[in-house]
Amino acid sequence: MFGFTTTRTAEKRVAEAVAETRASLESPSVPLSDVGAWRALMDDWHGVAGVTVTHETALEVPAVWCAINFIANTIASLPLQVYKKSSDGRDTVESDPLYGILHDAPNDELTSFMWRKGMMVNTLLRGRGVSFVERNKAGRVMNIWPLDTDKVTIERKNGRKLYHYDDGGRKVTYAANEVIDLTFMLQTDGVSHVDPVSKLKGAVGLALALDEYARKFFSNGGVPPLALYGPMPSPAAASRASADVEKAVRDANAERRNVMIMPTGHELKPVGVDPDKSQMTEARLFQIGEVARIYGIPPCLSAGSDPRYVLEHRAAGPQPR
Repeated sequence: MFGFTTTRTAEKRVAEAVAETRASLESPSVPLSDVGAWRALMDDWHGVAGVTVTHETALEVPAVWCAINFIANTIASLPLQVYKKSSDGRDTVESDPLYGILHDAPNDELTSFMWRKGMMVNTLLRGRGVSFVERNKAGRVMNIWPLDTDKVTIERKNGRKLYHYDDGGRKVTYAANEVIDLTFMLQTDGVSHVDPVSKLKGAVGLALALDEYARKFFSNGGVPPLALYGPMPSPAAASRASADVEKAVRDANAERRNVMIMPTGHELKPVGVDPDKSQMTEARLFQIGEVARIYGIPPCLSAGSDPRYVLEHRAAGPQPR
């Protein structure tokens, strides 16, 4: 309902986008000098940092998950009242039907908290949250229904903003006064919006790549890729030696042994980047700060009790006079 899709669906959409772009480049009507078409095609092919960045994969980054949930839960937990002007300033109008819709439940399926959190999650993840306001013939608000952001197309026609929605194959068009439109950042045309995940996919992609590297490293028992050096009489002997060493490493990990016997004249050396020397922990901590900057929250809210961010947050706070 709020625009979440399965990973398989997201991957299918990416594949379809690549196919459409490729077809457009092959079309005689599209010149090969079209920089935008080439950029879109190469971005879809190569991704960022060797990983595919989508709205779904972005949620696999704990810092993104934490930032979105923190902001969405905070906004959804705030009191939402209906007021009317009075001689004393304003009074709460609990008897107004709109009060129950906003404060309690916007429709029969959602509570006010669930609806507001869903709107904020869509806004923070996809850049836009849209809801349809259902009214009766008298113009009174009856229900508020969240729309799937991925199925909303917005255009300005004859000076008016229109929202085209694909409701399960049924095409519906809403006027601007029929929807609640919450954007992360509006473009200068007043219609399109900035998608934070797509705009900053470099930072999100690096966080995903670091997490993937850590998973692969520890799934191998914390042993980096190894190269076997020594006399190899034949390719078959080298293959057997490689298989034997791999089995010996896995057996040593399974049995928690720190010593492994090597044949005379052979030596194992690590290949690639040593996680200790590459400071992967530092890099992942830096990405927490990057994600925090994307969503404008203090890094300490995403980094837990890490003393570096806690001290930084305290130092940035109000100083005693």
